[in-house]
Amino acid sequence: MPAAVFTMKVAELEYYSDLIINKPLRDTADVALQMTCLEREIKSAKKLDSIATLLMKRDLEKDALDYNNFITNAFGTVSVLKAMVNTTQDFAHRELTKKEKTLEDTMQSLKWVFSEKDSIPLYVDESGTRPYKPLISKDQYTLGLKYADSLAVGYFYTIPPSRKADIAVNFPVDAQNFKLRNLPILKALSLQDTDQVYFALIFSESKVQDGFPVTVVRVNRTGGLAWSKNFKFEFKPSELLYSSASGELSVKLSSTTGENKIVVIDKLGKKLH
Repeated sequence: MPAAVFTMKVAELEYYSDLIINKPLRDTADVALQMTCLEREIKSAKKLDSIATLLMKRDLEKDALDYNNFITNAFGTVSVLKAMVNTTQDFAHRELTKKEKTLEDTMQSLKWVFSEKDSIPLYVDESGTRPYKPLISKDQYTLGLKYADSLAVGYFYTIPPSRKADIAVNFPVDAQNFKLRNLPILKALSLQDTDQVYFALIFSESKVQDGFPVTVVRVNRTGGLAWSKNFKFEFKPSELLYSSASGELSVKLSSTTGENKIVVIDKLGKKLH
């Protein structure tokens, strides 16, 4: 029993130690770091709760017969020992419940990126009620289409550790061919050159007249939206390649029969060939 009490007090000190270590990081803007701190604190709180719960289940009155000297010197009476164990168990349970709720809220925030008053989901909303329809969501950025009505506007947001976008761009697209009803056949490609230049390409998998409708967008970290251009390509886009030396974007097109072609777009958004 004395060893169990000692183990509980050590676990309590470990939990307080974690709180002190994490205190400078508690207000960090890095959501992932917040989660790491919370997970460490939850682990310590669970350990304390488990040890205290086991002590609560012991017959301390019976233990007092064997460890009377220890109880008398350390706590005075069995009642004081019981009260201490009960208080510790209640504290651990409260802390665990609070931390787990905070962790759940923090995990939920990882599903979003925020820009001013807007909350942009990084997941597909199965209910279909949200105006934002993500086509690509990576660790660094998300892009897709926003439908205020049936007509689309493109969007691109970076995802920094704070989840508050430091690049937030809306851009025109081929709204006639990218209507909401066509969403199941709309796909996207993206490319990032270091942390300065981003390209987004949104296209329809359904051919319209002489080609596949495509919107190609360039976003610069400095200056935001550089250009947004609509095209019709002979085949479906399959890959993006960028030359930082020339500023040209190459779009690889692939047919269903395995034929490939390359479309080159210059740094101003003009199709070269």
